[in-house]
Amino acid sequence: MAVFTLNAQLPQDPFSSGQPGKRRRAGPQQPKKSAPAKPEKKNNSGDAAVYEVPSRLRQPGAARYDPAEDYVKFVGLEDLFPGTGLADLFNTNADFRKGLRAAMRDDLFVSNERFSDEVNAKLKDMGSSLMVSWASVADADSCPNTSQVLDAHDIQMEGETFMQTISQLCHSGTVTTESLIDIVTIGRSVAHSWHQDSGLDQVTVMFGFPTVDDYCGPGVFSHCVKLSHALVQPGHKGEVIEWERYQPYPGDFPEENIIRPIYSKGREIMVYNDAAHLHSAPDSIHRESVWRFM
Repeated sequence: MAVFTLNAQLPQDPFSSGQPGKRRRAGPQQPKKSAPAKPEKKNNSGDAAVYEVPSRLRQPGAARYDPAEDYVKFVGLEDLFPGTGLADLFNTNADFRKGLRAAMRDDLFVSNERFSDEVNAKLKDMGSSLMVSWASVADADSCPNTSQVLDAHDIQMEGETFMQTISQLCHSGTVTTESLIDIVTIGRSVAHSWHQDSGLDQVTVMFGFPTVDDYCGPGVFSHCVKLSHALVQPGHKGEVIEWERYQPYPGDFPEENIIRPIYSKGREIMVYNDAAHLHSAPDSIHRESVWRFM
């Protein structure tokens, strides 16, 4: 057994000045300061335990979600477009990723006649988030700029096929809005703000655009919590459900329930049912943008 020796002097008598013949009065006792609480270690495993929804917050008659069927899944570009070389190109070429984002805006953005050309240009600018509709991507020649970007990088595929294949993943739910948002977020750290977009059986598809080539890690996709049961809707059907609005407040989620999804080659797309999860922007962001199809 190892023996450790402390090389220190014994403490003096608390009433002694340390000098013969002199005494001093003890000063007032100072309360001991407790050590600051250590921050809870982040769960970066890419998965998490299911959160047991309190009975009072469960939708009446809601059945428990099936872990094998109802929770977040990941899809690779190679799964959707096998043998095209798209997955390799996307993960190793920042110019290609930027070109796809710009082409989508050129193809699907519709100018608002009520706004000036200057305002419409700002709305379409790559530095701002943009919402468009993907309803037209099944139409012939609806995505010529996307087709051009793919062809310039020797990907033998029409832009319409590319956009339609990804957007069709939304149809595994019973509700779609046919909306697509290119969400642009400057890299920063933020507090989680947990919510559902509708609380309906609506599938959300996220296509991530990382900041660097060959990226593998969190911060691209939204973070999420898997729920045991559907939540009761505190407002009107289909409205946004905000966790913080429930009264009394149910409390913050422990790290063991928070999924910080891992982006990597083979996991470029995240698919989840809105009603079975709460989600939030990442607390630490590592992406150029993310496309959110609903």
